[in-house]
Amino acid sequence: GNLLIADRQNNVIREVVSTNLAVAASPSPSVYGENATLTAVVSATCFGGTVPTGEVDFYDGPDLLGTGNLDSTGEATLTTSGLSPGSHTITADYLGDIVYVASSATTAESVLFWSSTSLSESAQIAPKATR
Repeated sequence: GNLLIADRQNNVIREVVSTNLAVAASPSPSVYGENATLTAVVSATCFGGTVPTGEVDFYDGPDLLGTGNLDSTGEATLTTSGLSPGSHTITADYLGDIVYVASSATTAESVLFWSSTSLSESAQIAPKATR
């Protein structure tokens, strides 16, 4: 919901609006050493108004991966190739602005050590067993 901030005479000074945040990784799963794009979309919980502005911090667990600026549609992206093989918990934290309240969202991302293409290419060039 929204929160109205008023002065002592009950004149509305500003309205504070809560936000929804969604985060996703692409491709998912990604391949070690190749780029993965993290995307966060911030939207207002109420219909109408302006689009949230500001920044989104992207984390892999407790480690800050980087920051993306929200564009005119409320979307921020970060491209990284620094995720190690294995499972990751990716969190996006919207920092809020003068109107929109901060919010957070989490997604799971798996990073494969090899792609299926790499595996099939390796199998094709493996030496044949001899007797």
